[in-house]
Amino acid sequence: MNIIEFCSQFIKIINDKLMKIPYVSNYLNEIVFGLAILFIIIMYYRSKILQKYLMKELVAPFFITLTTITFVLLLDEIIELLNLIIEKNLDFLTVLNIFSLALPFLLALSIPMAVLMATILAFGRLSVDSEIIAIKSSGINIFKIVRPIYLLAFLLSVFMVYFNNQILPETNHKFSNLRMQVSMQKPMKIITPNEYIDFGKYTVIVKETSEEEMRGIIIYDRSNTQFPKTIVANRGVLIPIDNGSSLKAILYDGEMHERDAKDSAKYTITSFSEFTLNILGLDDRIVIGEREHRSDREMSSEQLVAAINKDKESIVRYADHNERIEKEIEKLRTELKTKPDDRLITQKISSNLNTLNVNRQESNYSQERIRSFQVEYHKKYSLAFACLVFALIGIPIGIMTKSSGIGTSFSVSSLIFLVYYVSLIGGERLADKGLLNPWFAMWMSNILFFIIAVFLSYTAKFERSFLDFSKIHLRAKLHRKKS
Repeated sequence: MNIIEFCSQFIKIINDKLMKIPYVSNYLNEIVFGLAILFIIIMYYRSKILQKYLMKELVAPFFITLTTITFVLLLDEIIELLNLIIEKNLDFLTVLNIFSLALPFLLALSIPMAVLMATILAFGRLSVDSEIIAIKSSGINIFKIVRPIYLLAFLLSVFMVYFNNQILPETNHKFSNLRMQVSMQKPMKIITPNEYIDFGKYTVIVKETSEEEMRGIIIYDRSNTQFPKTIVANRGVLIPIDNGSSLKAILYDGEMHERDAKDSAKYTITSFSEFTLNILGLDDRIVIGEREHRSDREMSSEQLVAAINKDKESIVRYADHNERIEKEIEKLRTELKTKPDDRLITQKISSNLNTLNVNRQESNYSQERIRSFQVEYHKKYSLAFACLVFALIGIPIGIMTKSSGIGTSFSVSSLIFLVYYVSLIGGERLADKGLLNPWFAMWMSNILFFIIAVFLSYTAKFERSFLDFSKIHLRAKLHRKKS
């Protein structure tokens, strides 16, 4: 158990104990939020005058940059969702619901970036106006008086842990559900090749898709929670019925694989040339409803741990079943040598090989899910603590850049966040493929930028300029005059 899992388990134990106290269970979120605000107010009034001044300098840049960055990110979502909104001719309330549910996902990214940009902007202005020099001339260590800012960044990181574990999964879940219901009139358009998509208790993945049909279809029927039924088909189509409240999946040239819930050793394979699967119970009204199944981004850390354990148990069951099948195949092959013309034995071997192949596919699917869940688990915490890391790196960069311009601050912070986010996404892809440990993949960006922050803080302490943009601007002017 690493430190993150230990802290998560500790928080869960405390939460469970608090939930048993009368009235606390109903107002726990409000109590925690109120205590956090009270702590910040007490800390502010107990701070020294210079510390209060520095904290005030950060407030306006933080909220301005947070609003700007969130709006820029929202523009990308608007472009992506505009075709869906126009095509479905949605009412104003539904459009408002879509964007309000998309907002928390954007805030999970924009809040850390706003911390970075606000610290660079605020301390860049202090450096340009020689206020940093005045503070140092008074014999004050600049990195001692910014400790309350580091504490505020830590508190914001703790809040983001709560946000990423409680608020974000629920809004992502409702957003996915609402978007699926909106798209249900033309379900073929929401099928993406080689990506899992959920329709109620059914999970669908296809190799190829077009507006007319799907190819290479695998459907997992989870109505039997212990042993999901697997349906494999070469091609098929999805048709909305009952005004979009249900779907009809017409499948061609495939097989159904089903394990007996009472006796796991019994395995049935049924071949078909055409099979119709009715997916019922999808509400025809566009409302924010509930689906039983959740993707990794729609789960809290506790739900992710439960899902990981469940998939690990599934892999063990598949391994045990495959071992029994392999022994059975060996017996049948030995028997076939004595009866080479026995078609029944040949059919049994073929059936067992198909079962073995399906079990391996399901086991691989479970392994992929485990990696995906582990990545998402660690990403919730690493992205939350990016607020603290960006505060640590933003202050020395702001001091050393010596620029109060918003353009410069935005450029520098955007470059830093781009490197951070690319490494985060790259680590996620590598971890999903099993090439990197999920913990290291999600935390390597924070570790790297923390080391850089320590180095830059040491450099800034001895007044070494990292980038003097005023000199760069002056040199650019002189170069233009000469030319």
